[in-house]
Parts: sequence; C-alpha cells; structure tokens
Amino acid sequence: MREGNYPEAEELLQEALVSARRIKTPWRLAQVLGSLGLCLRSQDRFDEAIKAYEESYASYQEISLVEESASTAAIVAELKRNQGARRESLVWCNSAISEYRKMGDKYQTSACLGEKAKVLVDMEEYDEAALHFEASLILDQELGYGMYWNQQHLSSLPKSIIKWESRKYAKPRGVGVLQVSPLLCDVTKLQRRLPQLRSPGLKLEIRNWGK
Repeated sequence: MREGNYPEAEELLQEALVSARRIKTPWRLAQVLGSLGLCLRSQDRFDEAIKAYEESYASYQEISLVEESASTAAIVAELKRNQGARRESLVWCNSAISEYRKMGDKYQTSACLGEKAKVLVDMEEYDEAALHFEASLILDQELGYGMYWNQQHLSSLPKSIIKWESRKYAKPRGVGVLQVSPLLCDVTKLQRRLPQLRSPGLKLEIRNWGK
C-alpha cells in the first residue's frame, strides 16, 4: 500500500482475511480487517471501509485489546462524521472515549472529547458541545498542554445559547494542579442532564448519546 498499488494490496488482504476467518484467531482477524479498512479508505470506498473497521473493532473487543479497540472506534467515528451520520458518529466517539478512559490515557481521551464536541456543533447541540470542549480543556490543563484549541472552539459557540463567565485566580497554580476552566457554562442555559463523563472541573455531567 505504501506504493499506492491498492488493488494488489486489497487482493492480498482479502486472501489473508479468508485465512484468518478459517483459523478463527480474533487477533489476526482484527489486524487484517484494520489493514483492509485502511486500504479501502485510501480508495475512498468509505462504506466498505467502515464495515471492515467495525468488524475489526468487534474482534478486538472479543479479546479485550483496549488500545486497539479505542483507536479503531475513533476511526469509525471520524468516517461516520465525514459521511454525515452524526448520531452514529457520536456512538463511536463514546466507545473511543470509554476505551481510552479505561487505559487512563488522558491525551487521547481529550482528543476524542474534542472530536465529539465538533460533531455536536455540527448538530447544533451547542450546550453539549460546550461541556465536551470544557472537559477536553481541563484534561489538557492537567497534562500541562496549551488550551488555545479548546478555548477557540468554546469562544466560537453562539452566544445566544452559551454565556461565558471569566474567572480570575488570586494565585497561579502549578502544572498538573486541577482548576476550573476559565470558560464556564451558564448553568441556567443548559437543558440536558444525563451522565456520560464526570470531572471535578465540570459544573454538570455530560450526556450519553450512545444509550
């Protein structure tokens, strides 16, 4: 595939897939399906790629490979979003977030929260998007990373929906010390309350779109 010979690569992967199904090894099957998904995606055959990635995810889940499950779920979420299947994309975002949280991977959890927030913005669910951007921002703050990306997205949300407060702190806090985001949602403007992710820095819990 590195040389761009996708038809030949696909033929080889299909043969490997037949073999993997025959020997019934979930790990090998998941790997081959993931490679096939990449090959199909590179040819803009997105429906077929999604099916391959979904089956790859199921195989990784069967053998409890969390990191591989998480990265595969994130890919499906992106492909679903690009196809305009936003609610389905949210479900896969939730899966990726859940898997990365199991690993304690704050960096990837933050990234997936940000991606889910962008899907919610596409759906004009601005209150939920704000909570996800804020959760991502807090994780980035805990990791000592810059917060500009999330702050930029938060500040771009319609002000008719979200009202922001500016909070100042008397003393600077060291890297890794949790503090509430300087961009906070006006609670009176928020309507939804179903839990998905809890963070000490959030005023509210985040809705679980996957259930």
